[in-house]
Amino acid sequence: MNDLVIGFIDLSSPQTTANTVRMWSFSKPTITKDTKKYKSNTFGFYVVKGNSVIDFPEQSRKEDVISFLERIRLYNPVGRIMIVLDNFKSHHALKVAEKTIELGIDLIFLPPETRLFNKG
Repeated sequence: MNDLVIGFIDLSSPQTTANTVRMWSFSKPTITKDTKKYKSNTFGFYVVKGNSVIDFPEQSRKEDVISFLERIRLYNPVGRIMIVLDNFKSHHALKVAEKTIELGIDLIFLPPETRLFNKG
């Protein structure tokens, strides 16, 4: 068990075209908004044990997930890797599953979203 790497993956894609602006002000502020669209895909692997990895791919497709898994293995070359992740569609692709077997990576999927409160 000394060679076990345990971590969490998450993908995000912050964008500059949010439709809300929040700020503190003591008077009516002047708000200038940049209307150009910028997007920054970010893949993060945060470890409990092992080496964390971050990447900024162009897309968030299954090929990009596979490439990121290869980077995780590159930075954690020894032992089994266990990754906890959400149910993003590209995480469940057959090619991703095949690559995890090849790389010696186990994926542990979080359960689907559940309701915390009964609204009925």
